[in-house]
Amino acid sequence: MKYSYEFKRNPLGYLRIILPQEINLFSDFIEDIVLETEVDEYIDIVHKVMEGEYDEFEIEGNATSVLVKKIQRFFITFISSISQTRMKWKPNNLKNLC
Repeated sequence: MKYSYEFKRNPLGYLRIILPQEINLFSDFIEDIVLETEVDEYIDIVHKVMEGEYDEFEIEGNATSVLVKKIQRFFITFISSISQTRMKWKPNNLKNLC
């Protein structure tokens, strides 16, 4: 994997994945993934976008939304009060992280 990561418990005792600063917004998206079948589904969506079956595809989670586009990159948007609410990332990076 290209990016380092670690797991830590937050003050409420929940296990969190800690990602590097340049992709830290994806930690909330990843934490929304509960089942292995969801990972497979998201990887399949990335493949379909990259192969041109879809122009774009939005994956919505509890507090996150990821827009997958072939030509551009992933956009991730959060409904929260944090200052940074958008991030770009190459589609293959998400596939490799999952």
